Amino acid sequence: MDASFSEFDLRVREFLATCWSEAQPTTEMPEIHGETDLFEIGVLDSLLVVELLAFVEDVFDVVIDVTRIDDPTSFFTLEGMYRGLVALTA
Repeated sequence: MDASFSEFDLRVREFLATCWSEAQPTTEMPEIHGETDLFEIGVLDSLLVVELLAFVEDVFDVVIDVTRIDDPTSFFTLEGMYRGLVALTA
């Protein structure tokens, strides 16, 4: 993947904020840091992770082979996702 972490972080945060506002328009999205567990704070769930992976494939023009993901929990954080995607798309 050619994108920097900063670009990845920004685009994924925008995606998550849009999804959050559509699902919970009267509630503010919890604050997210690079190592925040997105499942633990309720920003990501099993259905949304599929949408997120499709979004990342589309926006960053990559193909993600989920069968190569060794540790799915690494995708629970923005930094973990980025590291995992860089490894998967190298």
